[in-house]
Amino acid sequence: MPTTRIGCGAGFAGDRIEPAEDLLRRAGLADLVLECLGERTISLAQQRRLADQDAGYDRRLPARFERLLPLAVETACGARRISRTAMKA
Repeated sequence: MPTTRIGCGAGFAGDRIEPAEDLLRRAGLADLVLECLGERTISLAQQRRLADQDAGYDRRLPARFERLLPLAVETACGARRISRTAMKA
């Protein structure tokens, strides 16, 4: 039976992103899951939404994706021996 490695972490407001980056770089993961729906995160998002209807999301979310997605793609490509050039084709 093949092994599937899944990394988990908290992703609520104020969490550090470095542990997730470390997991992607060194753990040989198939998947990474960040739990982002803690009560603190939801209440902060609700406060932002009450002040501005277009602001009911974690402002750090785009930056988190910008930091983690390239590592995830690089890791997945390396594990499957796929070149990044081939992925763009």
